[in-house]
Amino acid sequence: RYYLTSIAPETSDSSFTWKGFQAKVNGELANNIGNLVNRCLKFWKKNWENGIDLNILTNIIGSSEEEVLKNKLAEVRGFLSNKEIKKALDHVMSMGHYANEYFSEQAPWAQFKEDPSVASETIAKTASMIFILACALRPFLPNLSNDMISLYGEVDEEVLKKVYQGDFSALKTVYENNQVPVK
Repeated sequence: RYYLTSIAPETSDSSFTWKGFQAKVNGELANNIGNLVNRCLKFWKKNWENGIDLNILTNIIGSSEEEVLKNKLAEVRGFLSNKEIKKALDHVMSMGHYANEYFSEQAPWAQFKEDPSVASETIAKTASMIFILACALRPFLPNLSNDMISLYGEVDEEVLKKVYQGDFSALKTVYENNQVPVK
């Protein structure tokens, strides 16, 4: 589904190739999304089994990262409204790249050695970015999106809609209802 959407002929011809399929799925979905989810949430589970404080979990609210993601989500919704599906998907994937860059630059594994509280802030912000990314993926990859969201426990449909619309304060509900977003 991801590959077909990414090569769909909107303004010009395109062609399916198995090599292209493999490159898109492995290089973009697995590396961009899968590795981020795995690295962040495994690190969380390993180091904060009892959870992270709610105030830290919602630290993305009011941050510069929140603004970037809100803007990207607004662009995604705009592209979808204009039936520019490939551009919308590209913007969603750029959200994944942004979250990956943030996680790698912050290097929570190194932060943890110096000050675990700083590392917990990085993990919390990245976990929120992953949840936001999962909401952004819903129109394109509903199964992957649902799998990602399920890592956070039971989440009400209204919360998912709010996050997709850019109301990240709804993340508080996600974390209040589910102490640790890993199973």
